[in-house]
Amino acid sequence: MKAGPAGFSDRSIKSAAYSLPGDFSRLALRVTGFDLGKRGNGKFIGEKGIRIDVPEDAFNIKDKSGLRLEIIEVLDPIDFLIAGLPMYTHAQEGGHALTSGGMVYLRFTQNNREVPLASGKSVRVQFPDLFPQQNFDQYRLIPGRGWQRSGPVETTEAAANNDEQEIWGVGSRSFSAFQTGWLNLDYPEPQIACLKGKISGANAKMPIIVSSVGTNHRSFFSVYVSPGEEFRINVLRSKAVKLIAMQGKNQLGFSDEIITPNQTGFQYDYKKGKDTCVETQEIKLQQAEKSVFESPEKLAEVTGLKVYRPQAIQYKE
Repeated sequence: MKAGPAGFSDRSIKSAAYSLPGDFSRLALRVTGFDLGKRGNGKFIGEKGIRIDVPEDAFNIKDKSGLRLEIIEVLDPIDFLIAGLPMYTHAQEGGHALTSGGMVYLRFTQNNREVPLASGKSVRVQFPDLFPQQNFDQYRLIPGRGWQRSGPVETTEAAANNDEQEIWGVGSRSFSAFQTGWLNLDYPEPQIACLKGKISGANAKMPIIVSSVGTNHRSFFSVYVSPGEEFRINVLRSKAVKLIAMQGKNQLGFSDEIITPNQTGFQYDYKKGKDTCVETQEIKLQQAEKSVFESPEKLAEVTGLKVYRPQAIQYKE
């Protein structure tokens, strides 16, 4: 059986994300695993630069042999598309859309069983600071309900070259995580706009998934569309996005980069007798080559979604 949309078969992850159709469902984000050793502690850096600092007293168990840390890093636009996680705050916090500084799925296991953090204990999570001008808080995903703010975030500035005082590399954002699961650097964005448009080349019998992925920021929205219908999708105002459409086993279409409207709009306003969506370019579905299904990097290359690899990250010690 295929793993969940983010690489696990964990039911809680499946319920939090939407599912890619057909052959696209073979795409999964990479899981990086680390052995914690006999003392059950250490500092571990994922392939995309997210670092987890685990203290010795993080777990309420005597025998720490076989303890493992597993993470999924969500930093690139293509990661947000494949993860398919909702980008709204918990309803009790207003249900606002979010702009992200990165997400991570974090869990600990021993003998294939999940191990929780000890009560009152935490691990430090550090993200590359890809958006140093943006404010962020720590959020935790409550499956089926949205993201809930769970604490503040600290910033470590990028290091400077002592000879010329030039900034190099990137800084980091860090927070203490007292629970595992999906964790996020996020900021509420109450200013929502809406795009609408046509889809050509669709099969007449299968629904279409249309997604909006931020390119100069990190946001994600998706909507199901019936063949022959125009799509309406929420976006953040005055941001750069790409629209990605998928149908059936291998039908793929995508837009050029779009600057979203600087006016408020909502995808369901038309049901109230008013249309606040702004017309955008048509998306043409075409059969995708098999190589597109082989890795997130291949899909990123085809759609033009950039992949970032930050260097010289200044972590908090």
